[in-house]
Amino acid sequence: LWHRIKKRYPYRATREEIYAYIQDIVIKLCNSVERIGYNRFLLIAGDTSSAFEFSEVFYKELVKHWSAKRIVVVSGNHELLNPSVELDDNIQAYRDFFNGLGINYLQNELLCFSGKSLVGFNKQACDKAFSYMLDANDILTRTSGELHEVLCSYPLLVLGGIGFTGRNVMYNASNLKYGY
Repeated sequence: LWHRIKKRYPYRATREEIYAYIQDIVIKLCNSVERIGYNRFLLIAGDTSSAFEFSEVFYKELVKHWSAKRIVVVSGNHELLNPSVELDDNIQAYRDFFNGLGINYLQNELLCFSGKSLVGFNKQACDKAFSYMLDANDILTRTSGELHEVLCSYPLLVLGGIGFTGRNVMYNASNLKYGY
């Protein structure tokens, strides 16, 4: 969003203009998606905006306009690029915000969907489709055999977040990749 806003308003814009522009983006996004078949879920795969205020406007509008009401958001590095906020505090702010909107937020979590509820994707199936979630601790403490069993038990899995890049010596929060 930040880059699109700067391109649209290269010199200056009021808060109202920016909010109206974000609302227009959301409406166009929702209208562009056919709501048949497998389009009952909306997955936002990170990097919405590095400005939390813009993300708030975007997701509040999205909840209003997305008819299926099943939204899954994966953290991207742009959401976590605020150098004045510690990484964990930033993640918690997003987690609290999304919980308040009823959005499934994935930050190093695995969301598992059951097979029976995926057939047809009617409203009732959507509500029952989310079956299981493993957080980062669950993922890291399970044996490979236990993880394999979970992974083979569900036909649809979404692993989301900035991943486990903290374990990578080159691409991690300590090397200024996620706001530090």
